[in-house]
Amino acid sequence: MNPIEAVADVFPKLKSFNKKYNAFITLTEDVAKKKAEESALRVTSGKKLPLEGVFVAVKDNFCTRNVRTTCASV
Repeated sequence: MNPIEAVADVFPKLKSFNKKYNAFITLTEDVAKKKAEESALRVTSGKKLPLEGVFVAVKDNFCTRNVRTTCASV
């Protein structure tokens, strides 16, 4: 499964999970799609990074560029 397919596969599951458990405040699907496209280019050009394709969740008390930070105080 390439990175673009992986993102397309995981986000519907993640959204369903989040409806039930409310585990995430902000989902950055648009960022994930963009990063998956960049990852796919690296993979096809043979410049794959060591942790290429690993999904990461960032706790909401860390500031992340262009992503809302609330420290869970929504």
